[in-house]
Amino acid sequence: RLGLGIDAGGTYTDVVLYEFAGDRVIQKAKALTTKWDYTIGISRALDQLDQRKLAQVDLVSISTTLATNAVVEGRGQKVGLLIMPPYGLFDDKDIKHRPIVVVAGRMSIEGKELEPIDPDEIRRVAREMVNREQVGAFAVTGYASCVNPTHEQQIRAILEQETHLPVTCGHDVSEQLGYAVRAQTAALNGRIIPILISFLQQAERCLRQRGVNAPIMVVRSDGSLMSVETACKRPIETLLSGPAASAAGAQYLSRKQEAFVVDVGGTTTDTAMICGGMVHTTRQGARVGGWQTHVRTLEMRTAGLGGDSLIHVIRGELKIGPRRVAPIAWLSAERGGLDECFAWIERELRNDAAPPDGLLDIYALNSRPGNIELTAREERIVEVLSARPHSYHELCAKTRDQWWEVIDLERLEREQVVQRCGLTPTDILHITGQFQRWDAAASRNMLQIFSRVTGLDETSLPRRILDLFVQGLALEILKKQLDEEVKSGASTDDPATRALLRNWLKGGSDSYQVKITLNRPVIGIGAPVSYFLPQAAKLLGTETIIPPDADVANAIGAITSSVNIVRRVEISPDIHGRYCLRGVEGAPTFAELAEPRAEAMRALQAAVSSAALAAGTSHNVIKFTIHDNVAPTADGGQVFISQVVEARLTGRPDLARLR
Repeated sequence: RLGLGIDAGGTYTDVVLYEFAGDRVIQKAKALTTKWDYTIGISRALDQLDQRKLAQVDLVSISTTLATNAVVEGRGQKVGLLIMPPYGLFDDKDIKHRPIVVVAGRMSIEGKELEPIDPDEIRRVAREMVNREQVGAFAVTGYASCVNPTHEQQIRAILEQETHLPVTCGHDVSEQLGYAVRAQTAALNGRIIPILISFLQQAERCLRQRGVNAPIMVVRSDGSLMSVETACKRPIETLLSGPAASAAGAQYLSRKQEAFVVDVGGTTTDTAMICGGMVHTTRQGARVGGWQTHVRTLEMRTAGLGGDSLIHVIRGELKIGPRRVAPIAWLSAERGGLDECFAWIERELRNDAAPPDGLLDIYALNSRPGNIELTAREERIVEVLSARPHSYHELCAKTRDQWWEVIDLERLEREQVVQRCGLTPTDILHITGQFQRWDAAASRNMLQIFSRVTGLDETSLPRRILDLFVQGLALEILKKQLDEEVKSGASTDDPATRALLRNWLKGGSDSYQVKITLNRPVIGIGAPVSYFLPQAAKLLGTETIIPPDADVANAIGAITSSVNIVRRVEISPDIHGRYCLRGVEGAPTFAELAEPRAEAMRALQAAVSSAALAAGTSHNVIKFTIHDNVAPTADGGQVFISQVVEARLTGRPDLARLR
């Protein structure tokens, strides 16, 4: 049986045909990601595969950065948020989502009902939000709903009956305390539902056109899988789908129990940990686009350091990233017209001064027509760029009304109408001959300009840039290790710390030498990783592992991952000496501890089995763990605080049932 893994990443879309029985990749392909329409990049990658084998695929699994981009860019439908805050009180600063309405219904922290919901109020609010605000979905969150979700479930039933619109409940997307974050997570989920639905429908059409009629799974932010139906209800769980797939692929390919994972892509470098053979995740939630969420995710660091990071000069110093641009080699091969652009830049350069900001940034018109309404200024920009690529300064000179004006290209970039280009590490690899795909001569021409700007000769400049990339990569791995210890983000701002790091990266000084030795190996994945990671690992005194097919590890991680369902409830004593079962409907209480534990296992068995079937597996082996939270007493004894009962199910997708 064959599986098809697809990863629609920030720079490249990777696809692999995977043979389950032989546990091997039988074919792989890449295409540039087309962010204005991801399915174009997916189609171009699929067209490189053996079409006969493609039609034999039994399972498809997709990872994507789509949800992350949608949240960061503020895209999606309008969501009406209904909240039931503690004590019925709400401060505007608590939750920034709008529109928002406080409705009746209150719970105590123990999950006991203090005030019932008002069904007539819910119907009235629903009609007003649909008619006045034109909302396309609803989100519902209440204080202590993670303890007792009854009110949220009642309101969801009323909203669905009244409006037939999608409804996301806070307890569906998070079992953690903190109703405000739970509310924001639910609202974000509702906002991006149509975006992920549209993407998956288009992806399915691409596959069906090529004879692929297999079921489709989607990678969650923690690296596990869920069915398309579940993903369309809870797209928020795909926020870090791509990085999670890459870490899962790294572990699968290397079979390492303890290791760093370093994914070097075109846009970013992501670093994660494998602990005990599992990708290290966090329940604290991801922060994306200024929004804190409760989504369980891969625990990772992300830095704007990739093969297509912009190389620029700041106060005479070379810098790499964090902005991603298209390489000059690609631009010349795909668009041409750079000779006149380079000539303009050469004329504008002055030997006695640093180049003005933007002189070395080159803009080109994307091959697709813009689908947005352009202003008069933007129309002039598009007209000028339709002839050939231009330096930002040349573009300003040709399109502004007054000589002192600057032009704003941010919207045109965001809408994929224009593409910023510049010198990148990919260009440097073309120059050194380590990587050849596009026009190396154009990269060398741009390097000559940088040589003039920096005063470094053309022979030493490429080495200096590559060394700078390697040092940045080594520093990110070290910071990931420090993150595991300090848990608050490793800072290098302290002057003493900077001095030590500088000594380490430069190999020491006449006075002393700093050495760092990591005890975990570093697994490298991503297309450009082999050019940089071995040197970075050497700085860190550790082993480099670059497994076969590391360039498509994301897609391999997608197709080899499993469904993983985790649910937990808590048992804690109340003020009356009874035991409250938190996390199930009604939050019932019991006289003896054994009673809520038995009820917890029964409720978890039903919830996990149901969630597993919805996620795409009929595997039914559930592992239960019980953890007691206790506190020491003055006399050396212990006092019982609570008991957490957790149920976990892990299983491969059920091909026959889904088919």
